[in-house]
Amino acid sequence: MASYQQTVLADAPILYYRCEETSGATCNDASGNGHTGTCHTGFTRNVSMGPAGLDIGVTLDGTAGTNITTPNSAALNLIVPVSYECWLKWTSATTGVIFSQGVDTNGGYEWVLFSTGLMTIANAASGTHQFDQVGGALSTGTLYHLVWTFKTGPDLNTFYINGVSNNTNSTATVVSSTQSTQSFGFGGQMNSGGVQFPLPATMDEMAIYNYALSSSQVAAHYAARNTATGSSPASNTAPPGQAIAALAHDRNLQRKEQEQPGRRLRISDYHKHRRHG
Repeated sequence: MASYQQTVLADAPILYYRCEETSGATCNDASGNGHTGTCHTGFTRNVSMGPAGLDIGVTLDGTAGTNITTPNSAALNLIVPVSYECWLKWTSATTGVIFSQGVDTNGGYEWVLFSTGLMTIANAASGTHQFDQVGGALSTGTLYHLVWTFKTGPDLNTFYINGVSNNTNSTATVVSSTQSTQSFGFGGQMNSGGVQFPLPATMDEMAIYNYALSSSQVAAHYAARNTATGSSPASNTAPPGQAIAALAHDRNLQRKEQEQPGRRLRISDYHKHRRHG
C-alpha cells in the first residue's frame, strides 16, 4: 500500500504542508510548488500525531497572533473547483479558524470551527455562514481527518470527516466571486488587522487542491494514515515516482473536467476586514 504522503502527492495538491520540520518556523511545501509557510507566535514543532503515516505535526496554542501563514499567490486564489484538507486535534473548545483565504469586506472565505464543535464555511463578502456541518460535533483531544470540497454542479459543497461525507449542499454563493490579497492562514483568520480567531489545535498534512477531491480519493487518504513513507509497495506496483506521476496526470485531467470558464476568478485589492458573525 502507498504511504500517506505518496497517496496525497498522487492526487496533485498545489500546496502540501507535511509539517515534518522538527524546529524553526518554516513549513516546507511538499507539493514542489514553493508555497512556503511560516508559523507565528505560540507554536510547538515535532509533536507526534499518532498514526505512522502522519508522523509529526505542529501545535498552535490559540494565543493572539498565532497561526501558519502562506504568501498570497495567483495559483492559490481559487474560487471553484477547490479542496482543502488537514488533520486536526482540537485542544480547547474555543471558536477559531481552520483555514482562511484572506478575509475582508470584498472577498475571501474561511473554514470556521465553533466552540460547539461544529464547522462552517463563511463567505467574507456577505459576512454569512452558508455551508454548515450537520451533527457529529468535533471533540477536543481527538484526531480528525477533515476535508472540504467545492465544485460546480449538484452537491457543490461537501464536508468529510474521517473519510466519510458529513454534509453536502448546492449553495453556490458560499465562496466569494472575488478574493483577497491577504496572506492565507491555517489555524487563524488573516485580514488587514492581522490574525483573528486563532485556533488552539495540533495540525498536520494541510493540503490545497485546484479541483474537488472525489469521495473515493478522500477515503483513500484517510485509509493511508497508518502507512509511513518508505513502506515497501507491493511487488506488482510501478516504482513510486512513476506511479505518482501517472496518477497526478489523471487528477489533472479530472480537475480540468470540473472547471467552467469564467468561474475560476482572480482577485483585486481590498482594504477592510470583516469578521464572521
